[in-house]
Amino acid sequence: MLESLNGEWVTFQQILLDSEQMLKRHKEKFKTGLIHSADEFKKKAHNLLEDFEAKGPFTSSVGHTAALDQIAQMRAMLMAMREEENNLRSNLGIFKIEQPVSKDLQNLEKELDALQQVWEITRDWEESWNQWKTGCFLTLQTEAMESMAHGLYRRLTRLAKEYKDRNWDIIETTRSKIEQFKRTMPLISDLRNPALRERHWDQVKDEVQREFDQESESFTLEQIVQLGMDQHVEKIAEISASATKELAIEVGLQNIARTWDVIQLDIVPYKDKGHHRLRGTEEVFQALEDNQVALSTMKASRFVKAFEKDVDHWERCLSLILEVIEMVLTVQRQWMYLENIFLGEDIRKQLPNESALFDQVNNNWKAIMDRMSKDSNALRSTHHPDLLETLIEMNTILEDIQKSLDMYLETKRHIFPRFYFLSNDDLLEILGQSRNPEAVQPHLKKCFDNIKLLRIQKSWLGDVERAMRMTLRDLLRNCRVALKKFLNKRDKWVKDWAGQVVITASQIQWTADVTKCLMTAKERSDKKILKVMKKKQVSILNKYSEAIRGNLTKIMRLKIVALVTIEIHARDVLEKLYKSGLMDVNAFDWLSQLRFYWEKDVDDCIIRQTNTQFQYGYEYLGNSGRLVITPLTDRSAVGMNRCYMTLTTALHLHRGGSPKGPAGTGKTETVKDLGKGLGIYVIVVNCSEGLDYKSMGRMYSGLAQTGAWGCFDEFNRINVEVLSVVAQQILSILSALTANLTRFHFEGFEINLVWSCGIFITMNPGYAGRTELPENLKSMFRPIAMVVPDSTLIAEIILFGEGFGNCKILAKKVYTLYSLAVQQLSKQDHYDFGLRALTSLLRYAGKKRRLQPDLTDEEIEIFHPHPPTPPDLPPPVLLLSMRDMNIAKLTSVDVPLFNAILRDTIEQEIREMGLQVTPFTLTKVLQLYETKNSRHSTMIVGGTGSSKTTSWKILQASLTSLCRAGDPNFNIVREFPLNPKALSLGELYGEYDLSTNEWTDGVLSSVMRAACADEKPDEKWILFDGPVDTLWIESMNSVMDDNKVLTLINGERISMPEQTEVEPLQRMFEKLINKILNFKKDNCQELVPVPEYSGIISLCKLYSVLATPENGSHMVVVEQGPADCCRLLREC
Repeated sequence: MLESLNGEWVTFQQILLDSEQMLKRHKEKFKTGLIHSADEFKKKAHNLLEDFEAKGPFTSSVGHTAALDQIAQMRAMLMAMREEENNLRSNLGIFKIEQPVSKDLQNLEKELDALQQVWEITRDWEESWNQWKTGCFLTLQTEAMESMAHGLYRRLTRLAKEYKDRNWDIIETTRSKIEQFKRTMPLISDLRNPALRERHWDQVKDEVQREFDQESESFTLEQIVQLGMDQHVEKIAEISASATKELAIEVGLQNIARTWDVIQLDIVPYKDKGHHRLRGTEEVFQALEDNQVALSTMKASRFVKAFEKDVDHWERCLSLILEVIEMVLTVQRQWMYLENIFLGEDIRKQLPNESALFDQVNNNWKAIMDRMSKDSNALRSTHHPDLLETLIEMNTILEDIQKSLDMYLETKRHIFPRFYFLSNDDLLEILGQSRNPEAVQPHLKKCFDNIKLLRIQKSWLGDVERAMRMTLRDLLRNCRVALKKFLNKRDKWVKDWAGQVVITASQIQWTADVTKCLMTAKERSDKKILKVMKKKQVSILNKYSEAIRGNLTKIMRLKIVALVTIEIHARDVLEKLYKSGLMDVNAFDWLSQLRFYWEKDVDDCIIRQTNTQFQYGYEYLGNSGRLVITPLTDRSAVGMNRCYMTLTTALHLHRGGSPKGPAGTGKTETVKDLGKGLGIYVIVVNCSEGLDYKSMGRMYSGLAQTGAWGCFDEFNRINVEVLSVVAQQILSILSALTANLTRFHFEGFEINLVWSCGIFITMNPGYAGRTELPENLKSMFRPIAMVVPDSTLIAEIILFGEGFGNCKILAKKVYTLYSLAVQQLSKQDHYDFGLRALTSLLRYAGKKRRLQPDLTDEEIEIFHPHPPTPPDLPPPVLLLSMRDMNIAKLTSVDVPLFNAILRDTIEQEIREMGLQVTPFTLTKVLQLYETKNSRHSTMIVGGTGSSKTTSWKILQASLTSLCRAGDPNFNIVREFPLNPKALSLGELYGEYDLSTNEWTDGVLSSVMRAACADEKPDEKWILFDGPVDTLWIESMNSVMDDNKVLTLINGERISMPEQTEVEPLQRMFEKLINKILNFKKDNCQELVPVPEYSGIISLCKLYSVLATPENGSHMVVVEQGPADCCRLLREC
């Protein structure tokens, strides 16, 4: 076996050797053959490329199907050549011979790829075009067509740039076709414009001068080309653009039509009497304005011709809607006003013809509004036949009725001019109850300064004024005679006569005495006569002071205090005349004084100052206080007497007076006190932005016919448009006075003119929200620059009038206290240490002294927070008063707390309200009580959670409890809280509805009127719980100052003192909370700042929810450390 295997192995080796020899013999032959094949392949590839370049489908005549087939065949040959090339390269590799890639085949492949893309683009284009040109034109998707054309064109352009040296005809041919289509595309878009209407297609047909049916299925793109529309591209584009513009007009008209299909008039029932009224018109007027503007824009367009009729139709419709609604509002405004008037039978009987006319209008109005309420569509309801004409006729009738009513009211005002100081509504209320004379009683204080009640018998109301003047004149004549008999017993004389005539008679007697003294002194050349008279004057004052200290009635005290104020001024004048050595009745220092004479030849009181002369007015002014008359202290300041002289000179020259200066300088009070001195009624009007020229005109007419004075506070708050008309009204009055007329034309009426009438304005220059007066208005008023007067002298006179002794020293100390307070205390917005605060303090001190007669007058160590008092003396009166008046407004850094008399009751009320009794709360409640007793307006100031609201609620409850417990010194307190910043000015003070001319009472005016009408002894607190700003507080100036009058823009004047409170809330406690708050402040970041008080409340509420027995917490108060606080805060 092994031997046979060895033999085969030898044989096999021999075969291998033979084969190797054979391969060696044929190797060169194979190599030579492969090299020859490679050369032949190159030639074959080159020929294939040349054949393609010569016979390839490069022209458009081939057709895309044949071209793509030819390219496919060529690509198959290319693939075969590639396979052959791969085999050849593999064989040559055996002989280590490299065969490069054929460039001809590469170029051929590249050419085939590009040409195939070109023919595919051509195929896509021709297929799309064939589809588009035969399809219905109206169904063509122009956006898709345009998108495809742009895409194919971009691809062809790219290939043309890449093979620009080939000059293939197919590229340019196809590209030119697409480019031509792109140029045609705007035409297609224009013809496919959805805005095209039949009239536009008619214009296209006229342009191409061919007929076709654009709605037909046979109307194709191919037909458009055949019609030659591409030759009229510009004209067709113009037609299409016009169609687009016209479509906008068409859509606008459709929108207008849809708008007025749905807009409804806001018709609501009126007073549950079967009547209706039009309420809100803002939406209708806004739609009218928008649509009318749109129609005007359409009408101005050159494309409106096709819609001229529609546009004109809607213009007429909207114009009619506007006219009807405006006329409805006009008629409604007059109807609502007159309807309230003609409800009264008395007015109907006095105006029978007007009542019949109003009934006719009333029936027509009811029918119109009933119809509108049934169909309130704005378009349909306003297009009722003859509606506008009916409304115009009704308006004419109502205007005639209104004119008759105005003439009727004017007639009544002519009879009794003080009716000018009443609003139309107040006057109509009186006239509407003509059978009930008592109806005039609530309005007496608006016509007369201090007449509250009349005992009406058979005399007419017009006799009241004449009787008042005659009575006062007789009283003054008799009082003057009585004074001569009681020159040395004036304290007794004062008790027997009215305060007004007492003061006037005393001034007449003083003028006569001084005149006699001056004449005697000049004859004897001895000025000591004046000194003797001064001593008599001091003696008289001492008697009055003793009387004041006695037990006087309230009326008697007011009378003597006012008289003392005048007598002190008389004493000061005598002292000045004596020191200046004056002994001539014609000297200026004497002539500049306000001098009172009783002229025997006319049997009347005449007042003179410098070269001016006035007859006493005999207006009953009651027992009102008088202003302290301060002298001219230096050249830069204006004394009261100098102010009087300026005002009287202005009146003499038939001009008005215009005191100017900051608050508290006595602008209004100076005018009022001069009016009191001259016996003239002074009406104070707090001006606001809402006043119109009609209200002002009515007031000026009343002043002219009654001879009263008008003092218009904050005159420069009136709008400048109103001031321009007011200037003409004032000019007509002043011109008539200059011409010494007794009757003149004013606002369309001829009215009486009383010589004593005067117009004064006061202004705070430089304050926010003020208007610069027109120059023609400035020229009518003589300006007076007011500065802060001599506060020390005012304090001295007030203290004397309140019965204090040693007044000069006390006055200087009080003034020093207030001066130091201004200089040394911290600056706070609510601090006020001015003249108004000073006078309030002194009058309060007088009240406290009378209540506690055992207290001493002495003022000791008033700047010490707890002044020591000698054991044998009670606490000083003035010091207690200053603490009561001022501690309440000082912050904690300025003064410590103090105790007062209501502590027990207050503590009880605090506990009943579920609050903690803390020294802070007690102190603030007591301070509020003391401050409330001294002023009729109080402001509580503090941050959130500082117990402002809580303080007044506690005080209210305490006073009410004391009253119900039977204490006669206290009354029940009724509160009227409101938030002024939650209401607009109209909602707060009242406003006219411009659409109906209906007066809507404000919250404040309604509350004040109700409080004023309520004569119960209950205290009424009107509480303004909210921020103070100039927007709403300005109109409260005359309420919070000594006038105590709220002036409304409808002419109504409401007199009532009230308490004012501003801003809310409370306070909390406990060591645990303090620690938690400190941890919160040091370790927590607040995204929104939270007041500590609010944080405490939130924390406690969270704690009450989480700290439950179920959570393992027990309500036991324990001292906790910072770690416990930290844990508690995290848990909450």
